[in-house]
Amino acid sequence: MSAAPSEINRGIRVASRIRLRTDVFDTLTGDRGATTDAARARLCGMDRVNLLRIRKGQTPSLELAMHMATRLGVKVEDLFEQDTE
Repeated sequence: MSAAPSEINRGIRVASRIRLRTDVFDTLTGDRGATTDAARARLCGMDRVNLLRIRKGQTPSLELAMHMATRLGVKVEDLFEQDTE
C-alpha cells in the first residue's frame, strides 16, 4: 500500500520564497559606509543589477543569500524573511 501524497509531503513547503529585509540590509550596509545601491552591491560582492532584482523581490540563490549574510556578518535568517504572499 503506498502513502497518500499528503503523507509524503507533510512538513515540506514547496516553492517557498524569501525576500530581503531591506530595512535591515540598508542599516547594515549604511553602518559600513555604503549608502548607494552600487556601493551596497560592491560590499556584498555582486553587481548592482542583481541587488536591484533582489530588492524588487526576486529570490536569490541559497549560495548568494549566504554570501550576502556572511559579508555583512549576520545569519541568513537576520537578512531574509519568508514571503507570506
